[in-house]
Amino acid sequence: WGPVARMPRGEGDAAGSGQWTREGCGVIGPVPPAGGAAEIRLRAGWFAPEEGWESQTLFVRAPWGEEAAVEVGEGTHDLSVVIPRGDGATARRTGAYAFRTARPWDPAAHGIKNFPADLGVLLSSAEIAAVP
Repeated sequence: WGPVARMPRGEGDAAGSGQWTREGCGVIGPVPPAGGAAEIRLRAGWFAPEEGWESQTLFVRAPWGEEAAVEVGEGTHDLSVVIPRGDGATARRTGAYAFRTARPWDPAAHGIKNFPADLGVLLSSAEIAAVP
C-alpha cells in the first residue's frame, strides 16, 4: 500500500491561493488495508460571499463509500479528518477521494461571472495517508 498522496500547497501558500473544489471533484490517494483508515489533511479556505454565510461544510467520500465532514470557517485553515475502512473487500491500492459541499456556491448569483456554478472551498493542499 502506498502510504501518502499529496496535492502540493498553493503557490506562495498565501491566503486565497489554491483551487476551488467542485461537486464530485477529488484527489487520488492510497486505500488503506481492511481495518485501517485514511487520514486526510487539508489546507482549505472559505471566504463568505454574503453576510451570515460564515462557513462551508466539506464532505470527503472515500473510495470504499464512507464519508466524513469538516467545517471550513472564514479564512484559511489546516484541517484533518480520519475515515475508517471496514473489512470489506477492496483490492485497489489507490482510489478517488471525492469532495462535495453542503451548499455549493454559485458566483453568478453574486454578480461574479466566468466561474462554474458549483464551487465549494478553496483548497490549497491535500495529503492522504493510509494508516493501519
